[in-house]
Amino acid sequence: MRYTAKEDNYSWDPYHIVSQQVVPGGKAIDKIAPVPFLCKMLVLSGGTLHFHTLPSSHALPPVQIGPLRGGLTFSLDENALRVHPNYPTTSIDEKSLNAIRLAIIRRRSIVVFALGGRLRQLG
Repeated sequence: MRYTAKEDNYSWDPYHIVSQQVVPGGKAIDKIAPVPFLCKMLVLSGGTLHFHTLPSSHALPPVQIGPLRGGLTFSLDENALRVHPNYPTTSIDEKSLNAIRLAIIRRRSIVVFALGGRLRQLG
């Protein structure tokens, strides 16, 4: 949900809903992780990892990046999330700023992907 402040200060609720997105299946959201430099947001709900756009939070079309099922949780590469383009760094090359490593933890396995414009399984 996205909210904005109401202009009148006389209401008991100072905000109103601008937009609202519902995860397919209507299940509760377990985990959300924004990836601002890719303009994407990851949403885990009911064992399925969904991919959304930022800042609008619209679901990405399945032909671009489809949902991943069977995940208990997921993890993103923390070093890539800390990198800010305005700060010079020598530890991370320019190519790695276009993608981030994503690990999906399943009941019996861990699967690692590279998330960029598309999702690609690694090793």
